[in-house]
Amino acid sequence: MEGRGQRLVEPGQLAQAETWARQAVALVLAGGSYAPPGLLLAADRRPPPSAAAREPSRPPSAAGPVIDRLTLRQREVLALLGQGRPNKVIAQRLSMCESTVKVHVRQIMRKLGAKNRTEVALKLRDLTIDADSG
Repeated sequence: MEGRGQRLVEPGQLAQAETWARQAVALVLAGGSYAPPGLLLAADRRPPPSAAAREPSRPPSAAGPVIDRLTLRQREVLALLGQGRPNKVIAQRLSMCESTVKVHVRQIMRKLGAKNRTEVALKLRDLTIDADSG
């Protein structure tokens, strides 16, 4: 397809684009939310808003500065993640889409320097033990 001199999809990628489009429509029809990957990646590249703009009244945590870098919503996800809850349960408990939970989990992993959910839970345990003993 072409529009105003720009190709939306390269000829060799048409089948892949159609597959992605079908999957996105199926996800939305099943009640999920879809955001193009480029949009999510662009959000990761933007500088974060100031802490005051993000959360005006967030008290510091007992676990220290690592946890303080998380937003309030990320802390809520982290608490349930630390209990071993799956994304679906976290989404239901916090009244959000499962895809939003996945975005929060990725951001938590990035901020804590973890490679997977298990490592996040272990780091959370270590942080809370350090906070309790210190």
